Amino acid sequence: MKEPSSAAGELLQTLADHVAQSAKETLHVSDELAEAHGAEVARQMATVWGGQQVYMPEGIHVQASKLHQQIFDEWKGVIRSTLAPVTSRWSGLNQIALAATQLAQFLVGARLALMPVS
Repeated sequence: MKEPSSAAGELLQTLADHVAQSAKETLHVSDELAEAHGAEVARQMATVWGGQQVYMPEGIHVQASKLHQQIFDEWKGVIRSTLAPVTSRWSGLNQIALAATQLAQFLVGARLALMPVS
């Protein structure tokens, strides 16, 4: 890591370091390529947002979006596996009620998992 000469330089260097680490872990690229990619992303961010005051949110919406997709994917699986063997209308309605109950229980558990611990 290069020594930054200011807080702004430190921010860009930290960004470059995080992008490089992410590239290594997710894309499995060499250290040299990952560091070059991190430096390029930091340069582009400086070009695009340089001189502006930028608020960086915590990313709760991104995390929630991933959780919502996971819930939806698991819910689709419950519905498909529950409804596949249904042969009559009444047993189908019972299976739907069961699936809805299971979904409600899952959503309550997921909501509790997102609540902050005091």
